[in-house]
Amino acid sequence: MPKILPAAIVAEKNKLMSENPWIYLFEITISEAEYLRVCNNNENVSFEGNVYQALPMQIDTFTQTKDGKIPSLSVSVSNVGKLLTYYTELYGGLVDCPVRLMVVNLGLLAEDYAELTFNFSITTTSIGTEWIVFSLGVPNPLKRRFPQHRYISKYCNWKFKSVECKYSGTKTTCLRTWEDCIAHANTSNFGGYPGLTSDGFRIVY
Repeated sequence: MPKILPAAIVAEKNKLMSENPWIYLFEITISEAEYLRVCNNNENVSFEGNVYQALPMQIDTFTQTKDGKIPSLSVSVSNVGKLLTYYTELYGGLVDCPVRLMVVNLGLLAEDYAELTFNFSITTTSIGTEWIVFSLGVPNPLKRRFPQHRYISKYCNWKFKSVECKYSGTKTTCLRTWEDCIAHANTSNFGGYPGLTSDGFRIVY
């Protein structure tokens, strides 16, 4: 099916010349509370309440073969400042971590980029002195969480300012805890289960 983009994005895309560049936002999920976010821009970018660190980045063409191999995409991120080295060494090269790759326009950051968001999983990582090269493949369905959500008493499943979260206030960050949700006056949309005991979690059918 063809992608249906917001009218403002289509109009910007069709311009012959524009002052607003198109950039990539690259997000690696390390855990439910820890992310790595970088962008190929000359300054940091704030998008959906999150800050993406400006780093040189190169993205190769998406490759797909006829011999049954998993389609792959190579993303090279600058390693000159050693920003990502700590995480790649601590978490086994970040292999199997989920990745979101988004194409956005700097002049239209408030628009909906759902159709320009692509989900991958890191299959291999190569660390050099100048670049860290991530090979991305499609997520492995056998590694998806089942059931989809964890049932924890005081931790929210929703991404901050997502459709489920519905927060539209002035705060720019959230720890996704029950206490932080109270501070945001948004407990009616809390994605956790405060009725459960704090001793652990359980699955509700």
